[in-house]
Amino acid sequence: MKIKSVDFDEDLLKAQAEGSLVIFAGAGVSIGPPSNYPSFDKLVFEIAKWARKEKQNGEPPERFLGRLDHESFNVHQQVVKILTSPESKHNQLHENLLKLFRSPDRVRIVTTNFDSHFNSAALKVFDGKMPDVFKAPALPLGNDFSGIVYLHGSVEGDPKKLVLTDQDFGRAYLTEGWVTRFLLAMFSRYTVLFIGYSHEDAVMLYLSRGLPPRDTKPRFALVKADENSPKWGYLGITPLPYPFEGETDHTYLSSAISSLVERSHLGALEIEKRIKEHVSGLPPSLDDESKDYLKWAI
Repeated sequence: MKIKSVDFDEDLLKAQAEGSLVIFAGAGVSIGPPSNYPSFDKLVFEIAKWARKEKQNGEPPERFLGRLDHESFNVHQQVVKILTSPESKHNQLHENLLKLFRSPDRVRIVTTNFDSHFNSAALKVFDGKMPDVFKAPALPLGNDFSGIVYLHGSVEGDPKKLVLTDQDFGRAYLTEGWVTRFLLAMFSRYTVLFIGYSHEDAVMLYLSRGLPPRDTKPRFALVKADENSPKWGYLGITPLPYPFEGETDHTYLSSAISSLVERSHLGALEIEKRIKEHVSGLPPSLDDESKDYLKWAI
């Protein structure tokens, strides 16, 4: 169903209505104002400037950070310093993603972000009531949880537990495997919507090695229109493209999520009123979004 230029899959809408949807949020959610935090690659660039070191050509960012950590640069503490700026605030997208859930005990948001903006947004959205919050490596059961899950750790926890370096990723996904266990169980139970990622993100590349078969539950990703790449299919994820203007401009994305929230909270009388508005006039002139709305309402 088209909502503000985004064609939301019916399986995703059904999962949201039934309470079996998980939002999987990446760095892109915290890039727009007033959050203004960097993407993971730009975060690595800032750390490189701080350490006065250069990343080698083709060197993965987590390996570069691991090299700095091995050379006794406290990269974990530096990340906490960068991502606890008092000037950074949660944005409307944080709030709208939380509003997809009707109450704090129904929230299912998993994020690889380290910042705590979902926490402050939740306090506002739910009038001071907080969902449960989990920080790696202390993760809940992936097939039976609710709350906000900081999959790679949080700036509000122990800095050394942030999943940043190649060694951290190795422990989280391989040797100790707490992330892998959580994700395998989560993907087997819940429909997942990725938001704030590109197919080139390090997280996506790691997930591509460990995601279960596509015949479990469907997975979707809201992606910029120019990133509607076949690589998403390789990852077992259905892309949902949205228009955009500029790297930090997520106007269309925010508008689509806001409209999805509004639509999911409509009562029967409001739906009836909107149907009348769409079909008024002889003959009615309907665009694709209006047609999709009527099909959904019916």
